[in-house]
Amino acid sequence: MTDRLGEGLPEAPVSWNARYRSPQGFDCQLTLRGTEPADVLRMAADLLDRMVAAGCTPTNGYHKATGDVGNGNANTETKPCPLHPGEMLRKHTKDGRAWWSHKVEATGKWCRGKPSGGGQ
Repeated sequence: MTDRLGEGLPEAPVSWNARYRSPQGFDCQLTLRGTEPADVLRMAADLLDRMVAAGCTPTNGYHKATGDVGNGNANTETKPCPLHPGEMLRKHTKDGRAWWSHKVEATGKWCRGKPSGGGQ
């Protein structure tokens, strides 16, 4: 077997990345590369459908059900929740206050990663 790690790959003009948790619980990242944006987006859409059907879940903390998508919050700083599987997002207010939280899918409540209160 040839060691291909040292060879490297040429940089692609277009790439798309997805971070996800496999059905077995592994945190993974998948990168699609290509030369045409439309081709990569078509491959990504097909791949997302296949990943969902296989039981994969996103690990970056953005889920439409939580209301985090499209609210103007471009912050993607995350950390693991000490109480639940998945990632907590760092949230910010206009006056600069910040906190970590995520929505618990089973209860629909918010968790701030603390043992009491916060949606456990």
